[in-house]
Amino acid sequence: MQPLLKNKKSLPVPELVVSKVGFVNFNENEESTCIETINFLRFSWFKSYFLVPIFSILSVFYLPVHIYWRVSARAAWLYSEVEKLEQATHVLIHGRDGNIEICNLENLTA
Repeated sequence: MQPLLKNKKSLPVPELVVSKVGFVNFNENEESTCIETINFLRFSWFKSYFLVPIFSILSVFYLPVHIYWRVSARAAWLYSEVEKLEQATHVLIHGRDGNIEICNLENLTA
């Protein structure tokens, strides 16, 4: 299988800002796997089951729609940022092209 673009010059890769996590991108030339930052998150029961319902009613249910469509709002309203990987239940990943995703952490002891 031939590549679509021949003699493609590689762009300089900016320094990665990672919260104490070592990772290796599968393919540096593929933009979907390029990670800029990783933040550790922990699910917050207080925010999710106390604050969000109250503010949802006060905002005439605008807040749940905003949380659904904005990943950054979901991270702020449903999770708390933590420093250690052992405390984290999820990770917030910022991609090179502006993609933001929240991923659940699997069992890392296996």
